[in-house]
Amino acid sequence: LLPLLPALDSDTQVTFPFNDFSKADWYYNSVRSAWYNGLIDGVTANEFRPDSTLTVAQAIKLAAVLHQLNYRSKVSLENGYPNWYSTYVDYAVNNGLIERAYGSYTAAQMNAAVTRAEFVHIFHAATDDLCDMNTVTDNAIPDVKTGDAFAAEIYDFYRAGVLTGSDANGTFHPADSIKRSEVATILIRMYDSSARRTITLR
Repeated sequence: LLPLLPALDSDTQVTFPFNDFSKADWYYNSVRSAWYNGLIDGVTANEFRPDSTLTVAQAIKLAAVLHQLNYRSKVSLENGYPNWYSTYVDYAVNNGLIERAYGSYTAAQMNAAVTRAEFVHIFHAATDDLCDMNTVTDNAIPDVKTGDAFAAEIYDFYRAGVLTGSDANGTFHPADSIKRSEVATILIRMYDSSARRTITLR
């Protein structure tokens, strides 16, 4: 694995390009580490747009990039044809990250905002070290029950410390969209197990 950025409070080692948020924001270190390690880039050269929502296509791209970094230590994937996301979808399908049905998605489906639950589903297979470190009993997440879509994968993320929920009760909001700032935080926790968080839900 590539090293995490060693000095997150210093700009002397690498020029951090984004100017649309500050060190005072809760996600600053996560975005900077995720960017430094090649897990995510900006929307423009100088804008990360932390409050923008992620699309299905963008989620698949990021999952493919994370998988390549985890298993091949570098990213060789590039935008493809006929759609920019075609190469990432093909890679994700061929490596078992997503179902083949995604290959038949229309542009409208791919460009739609991904839900938080589907985001977890797309990312679940991008790493093989989702080891349990937290006690999260079945049905303990207030708005995710064991029979819900993608529930098993969501519970895996909680138990592995990748997710902790949006409040003290561990509420997940599975049907909501997900912000790029939140995505960067999840990416770095998936990539570096030392960044994961503890939580107990019973």
